[in-house]
Amino acid sequence: MYSEALRDHFERPRNAGKLPDAELVGKDGTPGQGNYMVLHVKVRDDRVEEARFQTYGCPAAIASGSWVTQWILGKTLGEAAALEAGAVIHGLGGLPVGREHCAHLAVNALRDALTQHDAVADEES
Repeated sequence: MYSEALRDHFERPRNAGKLPDAELVGKDGTPGQGNYMVLHVKVRDDRVEEARFQTYGCPAAIASGSWVTQWILGKTLGEAAALEAGAVIHGLGGLPVGREHCAHLAVNALRDALTQHDAVADEES
């Protein structure tokens, strides 16, 4: 049912929890109404220095948050913004049928966080 990669990220999630000094915080989903994810990102020199996630969701949501936060470490903001849900699904060795939205949840939370960086950059211009 679950791939080895998905089980690993679910049982030993990377980067779980809050990041108190995060410059960017993105969210997706609705609290109390199904899966919900918050992604915290710390940036240095246009690269992701640190990232953490919090989620209320199923094993696929936890694994997706873990995989995304691990994958974006060291990436430029542009590289992080280009991440697609299909890459998350592939990186986790697939998601159970009906759980593909969990990859979208993590990617959408990331994109929400990155829009904050874009807004700050626009204000500084």
